[in-house]
Amino acid sequence: MHNRVKLSAVWLATAIAVAGCAGNEPVYQPKAFSPVPIDRTAYVPAVDAFVILMDTSSSMAENQNRHFFAAKDAVNAMNQTIPELGYQGALVTFGPGCLLDKGLARIWYGPATYSTADLGGALGKIQCAGGVTPLDRGFDASASAPAAVQGKTAIFVVSDFRDIDSKKAMKALDALNDKYQGRICVHAVQLGEDKKATAFRDSLGGASNCSSAINASSIASSAALSDYITKTLLMAAPKTGDADGDGVADDRDRCPTTPPGARVNSVGCWWLGDEDVLFDFDKAVIKSTFMLDEAITLLKANPEINVEIQGHTDNVGDPAYNVNLSQRRADAVMEYMIANGVSSSRLRAKGYGDTRPHVSNASDQGRALNRRVELHPYR
Repeated sequence: MHNRVKLSAVWLATAIAVAGCAGNEPVYQPKAFSPVPIDRTAYVPAVDAFVILMDTSSSMAENQNRHFFAAKDAVNAMNQTIPELGYQGALVTFGPGCLLDKGLARIWYGPATYSTADLGGALGKIQCAGGVTPLDRGFDASASAPAAVQGKTAIFVVSDFRDIDSKKAMKALDALNDKYQGRICVHAVQLGEDKKATAFRDSLGGASNCSSAINASSIASSAALSDYITKTLLMAAPKTGDADGDGVADDRDRCPTTPPGARVNSVGCWWLGDEDVLFDFDKAVIKSTFMLDEAITLLKANPEINVEIQGHTDNVGDPAYNVNLSQRRADAVMEYMIANGVSSSRLRAKGYGDTRPHVSNASDQGRALNRRVELHPYR
């Protein structure tokens, strides 16, 4: 009974704290920002995934939402600066904000192949701050975002770092590091100058040899933010050239003859694995034709290129069945292309089953991303 009364008291306090969100609160007006573009040809991803973990607790709402609005401005600027290079992205909040019924942490976007527009749209839906500051729950929610288990994941924590249970937060971070075998890089971005909060921020920045801690004021300029994103998410492209101009260096490019303008993944292959084109579980029905139509246009503009249409599955089920399913997916794409003007002599379809996953099959999100089709040009 004591624990039940205590839990009810916590939620009552949280409800009171966020009640102001429905009142006459100041309206957020995005701060004007002009990003300094990062040269996509000069860099390759240093991580396979990133999470922006944003504080929406009551301390962020103090002084007319000063830190909450500053956090939205910081995340908006980061989103406009990060280049789309095929890594997985996610936007997560910790603190109830306006949404008491949605729990203490929420995934607003992802994990998905990073899109500036999609993350920006999700950020726009975050309306206010309020309630407790459960950074541990934020780390727990972030656990589903690192889709590439074999690579690194960067977690940007944007917060004033006040009123946080540091023991719980570090325990949750340790669990996340254990799950991903130390491949988590935490980058703490502090709003405000609270000294106790700064001490905790610095402890997060020392969580691993790839972690960091800064004050948001140090990346307020477009140039400084561009440099920060470059240091935390990118590394210099190997000086081996990029023959097909797709932004992936030749020594990493598994598909070195991709036609100009094709959308590629992190290893340079013509990617039809966007969320709108992925196949449902155990299905070979094309869900959307948008990217297929784009690919058809490119093939018509490059008549010298032939394409192997490669079908893939997740790892659920019998391997022999998955080969058949992946072949049906490849055949469905081939039939659509032929019906829309691409000569059958330029196409061949092959199913690879679950033998070539693009990301780990360890999560529902990863398995969904592996139910895909890729186009592999040949001449």
